[in-house]
Amino acid sequence: MKISTVSTVSSLLSRQQAESTSMLIVADIETGAAAPEDLQKLVDGWKPGGNLKNPETIEQHRQKFMDEITLESAKTDAAPIVCCAIRTNRGHREVFSCLPKLNALSIHDYELIETDTEADMLDLLVFRLNELAYMEEARKFVGHNLKAFDLVKIRNRCGRNGVKLPPALRPYAVPVFDTMENAKHYSVDLAKDKTKFVSFEMAALYCGFDTHKRSYSGAQVPKDVSRIYELLAQDPESQEAKELTETILLYNTEDVEGELDLAVFMAADQL
Repeated sequence: MKISTVSTVSSLLSRQQAESTSMLIVADIETGAAAPEDLQKLVDGWKPGGNLKNPETIEQHRQKFMDEITLESAKTDAAPIVCCAIRTNRGHREVFSCLPKLNALSIHDYELIETDTEADMLDLLVFRLNELAYMEEARKFVGHNLKAFDLVKIRNRCGRNGVKLPPALRPYAVPVFDTMENAKHYSVDLAKDKTKFVSFEMAALYCGFDTHKRSYSGAQVPKDVSRIYELLAQDPESQEAKELTETILLYNTEDVEGELDLAVFMAADQL
């Protein structure tokens, strides 16, 4: 699948990135679907509100919760991280993956680090993020919904996988510039409702950017991850599985490219 790249005034943004006084470390994760047994634990832990007394009504609400949690399982703590791309304004590009191996050295100009397990991937990922965070005194993590999702998810999955969390990944250890938080400065509608979730695509469009997310969505990733393993169970050499893996990794790298451009556009003088 071909994914179009983010259209930006690239020469201006490249100059601004290079001239930034801070080391900007962009990180973006992709997740698979949570395992059925983990989802069942969430459903088993559900409790009806105090105002619900009728058994039939309680069961309807429980079923609704089950349907919602299944649909949004990739956003729960139980969902595994399958890959994470990182990019800096100093030229560093890597993508870490525990998807079925492509046995490639790079993808889309990003060095590809492949591991057999999520735990091994996280171990290498957090080591690199910590290393980058302490390369320069002035540094910031950058991303879209980074504060409420990506960083939180990395911490949670490290805990679940027995991976020690390094100092830079502790809450508030490193300043964070979150493009979702700052999107409200570019839309009257968003400024009126600061609690509204703003996708990267929406934020980019508010700022006049075109985005690759029009042709592929993060919501598709968990479905494609499941499909990859279904295909490999039928044929270990499946070409379709390889192509889907490449699509997910390419999408992940284009996420961080776009997020860095958007952050620099929003606040180059503050970064």
